[in-house]
Amino acid sequence: MTNQKIHDLLMKRSRCGLDRKETAELERLQTEAGSIKPAVSPEQLAKIKRRSAGVSEAAAMRELCQETIARLSEQSLDAVASFCEEMREFFGPGPKPQKTEAGVIPMTDGEAREFERRRIEYGEFNGTEYGDIPKKRLDYYLRKAEENARELARYLTNEKVAERLRQELEE
Repeated sequence: MTNQKIHDLLMKRSRCGLDRKETAELERLQTEAGSIKPAVSPEQLAKIKRRSAGVSEAAAMRELCQETIARLSEQSLDAVASFCEEMREFFGPGPKPQKTEAGVIPMTDGEAREFERRRIEYGEFNGTEYGDIPKKRLDYYLRKAEENARELARYLTNEKVAERLRQELEE
């Protein structure tokens, strides 16, 4: 059970990071387990630790900014606005999303993590989280959907087919 819990926490940390409570629990479990080896390679473990450190630092920075804004809001809204302007100037606007060749704006990392937790509602992977479906299979589904979308749209807008569709939807 402990080994499985350690594995689950390590996998979660590699995907989206852990909060402070989860990090403390992971450290406690690893200490108690003693000689239990992690379910990841040393290289993966090093990457997980680096990512976790970055997530922790970002969370601390966000918390500090929230505290500063709360304190400044007691003084004036102008102070809050000045603080926010200085932070934007310091950090910059951030990268602008770039469209792919297909004209699609990629998801942010946060959006991708959220999408990966959604469950597919059809087909051979019905009920499976998108993150657990092989990426080459998702790519195949996308290519097939693109190939069939135009022809399917034309078919469904045929007058007789459209009427049958309306009748089915009313049932």
